[in-house]
Amino acid sequence: MNIGIYRSQDSKIIYNSIFSESLFKSFKHNNNVELIMDDNIEICLSKIQQSDLIIFFSHGFHQGIFHRFLDREGEELYKKEWLIGTNKNFEFLKNKKVVAFSCMTALRDVDGLGELAVLNQGCKVYFGFENSINRDLPEEYLSALPKNTDAKNLISSVYSIVFFEVLNKAIEKNLSFKAFAQLTKLLLKKRIIKKLLEEYGEHVKLDMHIEAALPVMETANSIFVHGNDKIKFCS
Repeated sequence: MNIGIYRSQDSKIIYNSIFSESLFKSFKHNNNVELIMDDNIEICLSKIQQSDLIIFFSHGFHQGIFHRFLDREGEELYKKEWLIGTNKNFEFLKNKKVVAFSCMTALRDVDGLGELAVLNQGCKVYFGFENSINRDLPEEYLSALPKNTDAKNLISSVYSIVFFEVLNKAIEKNLSFKAFAQLTKLLLKKRIIKKLLEEYGEHVKLDMHIEAALPVMETANSIFVHGNDKIKFCS
């Protein structure tokens, strides 16, 4: 099976998906794997076209996945560059199995990318998120932590650990997309609570941990699979 792992070159994506390089090393033992992260969009699309399973790490919106979303200073570009959208390069999702770690691309009933890819472009199955992938702890929680505590990357670390684990398990066990979605939801919810308690359990009241976990809980609940969720990753 040919697996493509696309990672945009936006600084925040690089930081939050650095584990994709470990995924590449893990997958390549039994599969043909390409780590796709070229600045040239045509090169990226060519490699995507050769993939049976494509995994996206990029900024997204309901209309598509971005190739460039931020400038060199990390600020949102006025004119963004789409990689694949409902009005650009849509045909590259034909016959693909897609896993998109991008905000909102699986949103239903708005002519969104995942929904239309399956309905109109022959995409076999599309895993994604209906909401934003929220990485921000509530301000009230942060203010309750000891001074000089750096917790800004705590949620991102949970996503990285879980996404790495579930993708490896999906390939190793040849999970269906339905099982993959269920496992991802479950582990996100379990791991965020565990991480908060491990790191700050002695500093914050229990009910505040539950409140702090809500961004990840809501992200997990927004997971949706378009198409045939009985399709398996490797067959």
